[in-house]
Amino acid sequence: MQELKRGDLIVHADHGIGQYDGLQKLIVDGLRNDFLVLIYQGGDKLYLPVDRMGMIQKYMGVEGHPPSLDKMGGRSWSASRRG
Repeated sequence: MQELKRGDLIVHADHGIGQYDGLQKLIVDGLRNDFLVLIYQGGDKLYLPVDRMGMIQKYMGVEGHPPSLDKMGGRSWSASRRG
């Protein structure tokens, strides 16, 4: 996958189009890990462990036509995937 920069748009397999907001170290269940911070519509945040980054890819769309961010748990991404 191409190098991600803060502000890049990404596509998550389950949640759709979001925006990458950097890496953050968190301690979960006593273990320290790096997480990708992904922002969705309404400011919702997803903390994705780096070992699961295979679930995302950098968004490649039509230049000059930025997409809308999807809402986590919303119906638009599910409908888009069904096509």
